[in-house]
Amino acid sequence: MKYMIETGCDGATLCFFDPAALPDNFDAQIEADPVDLMENLQQQQRLWFGGTGGDGGYIFHVYVDEDLPASLHTKVNHLDSFDAFVVPSGRLCICGAEYAANDPMKGSPFTPEGGLSNYSQMGDMIELDVGVYSIVVFATDYEWSEQQREAVEKSIIPKKLLLRHRCLELLMALCFVVGGIVLFISGIMTIAIFLIALYNYFFQPHLLSRLTTVLQIWLPMILGSGFSFALGGLLSRCYNRSNITQALQTVAKEIPDYVLLVAKQDRKSKELALQQREIALLEQKIADQQKIIHFLENKPT
Repeated sequence: MKYMIETGCDGATLCFFDPAALPDNFDAQIEADPVDLMENLQQQQRLWFGGTGGDGGYIFHVYVDEDLPASLHTKVNHLDSFDAFVVPSGRLCICGAEYAANDPMKGSPFTPEGGLSNYSQMGDMIELDVGVYSIVVFATDYEWSEQQREAVEKSIIPKKLLLRHRCLELLMALCFVVGGIVLFISGIMTIAIFLIALYNYFFQPHLLSRLTTVLQIWLPMILGSGFSFALGGLLSRCYNRSNITQALQTVAKEIPDYVLLVAKQDRKSKELALQQREIALLEQKIADQQKIIHFLENKPT
């Protein structure tokens, strides 16, 4: 089964996890040291997080119990692997790291207010069977050329409709540009009118009446700027709700930024993976204790 998940981040970091796999006091712990907490949870195979190199939107393609498509074999770079990633509630949340919480849909004091319920474009959940999974994380270097994109768009949208859509897009942008230019000129005129009026009030009161002519130009410009922005907003609303826009967004989602290969472990493999994980964690704990002992032995008195 394949899932396409739209995510985003404002901290250049993405993550995935099952909320039930997080500590009960995760929301309190993450405020103290989020990076250290996430690193520990990643070592325990209860959460993955990774940097993106920048803020913005990112598309995940998740393949559950499926192989990597042949079309992606030369387009992916391996990032991480898990052999016993725990999914105790059967919900895998994929989102910006700033939305990580015991209940990511509602959020916490650490997350943006309202969590993913208020920012659905920043992440979502997929349903899996409860259990332990092997997960391989890839980043893609997969980009369509402009010619390829146009060919796909034309294959699903009639040429005339696509042309009308582009015209609407251009008109919408033109409204905002014109409104911005007029507003900028109106702002300069406002400052000039104020300074001239102030000067005439104190030094040439008899010339104040001449400002009426200037105001007759200024007021229509303000109204025109407002109308241009309002028209641009109306066109933007129509543009975003159109079936063509939704179809084009579907095309864009076909180009993943990240790919997850998710496979449920059978009981024998799961037990072996968990044993190996426990051994690795024990070895890490022993190594940390040895570092502490070494530090205390060499600590100057």
